[in-house]
Amino acid sequence: MRSFELYEFASYLVPGGILLAATAWLTGLAPTSGLGFVEAGIGLLGAYAAGHVIQAFSRWIDRVLRWPHGPPTHAFWSEDPKRADDVFGESQATQIRDALQRMSWEPGNHHRAEREMLVQRVFARVAADDNLERVSILNANYGLQRGLLGTAVAVALVAAWRWWADGHPLAWTVETTTLALCLVAGALLARQARETSKKYAVQLYAHFLEAGK
Repeated sequence: MRSFELYEFASYLVPGGILLAATAWLTGLAPTSGLGFVEAGIGLLGAYAAGHVIQAFSRWIDRVLRWPHGPPTHAFWSEDPKRADDVFGESQATQIRDALQRMSWEPGNHHRAEREMLVQRVFARVAADDNLERVSILNANYGLQRGLLGTAVAVALVAAWRWWADGHPLAWTVETTTLALCLVAGALLARQARETSKKYAVQLYAHFLEAGK
């Protein structure tokens, strides 16, 4: 499976499929018999589409959780001058700064679009050196974890709505159990996604330094 296909599957199809299945189960819309070829195909398309929606939601959650520093790949543009040193280590951060300056980078709190453009140039440099395998796997894992975080929050909202619509009983029901599990899973996924994004940034810039030699 190529990296593009891996990212699409992990980041969109899996979270979207889980969201649709969980929502159908909680609302009583899940099919009671097996799915035919056409229904399964429609389900896959629906899951892929839902995955894009949930990723948009997940990016918003991720941005809120990372405020004010942003993702680790943007550490060199943080308002905190020690942010990059904390992510990469002081000596490695210095080497990366030197390599970035050779790409016309200057320190400062640049516009988000400028940061994204420079990170993409770093990614392109690594891709040109054919060092993308490990970076792509980490990127796909991060996309999956971020998507599952958004899915956990969305399913928790559906479960809370169903619990309220059923008269909000003070007991362990399917809805309250699902809500509790989703909140715990969301907290764990938020932490794991944070760690994976840091590993991705470290791996990306490490290959970037090697590509510049």
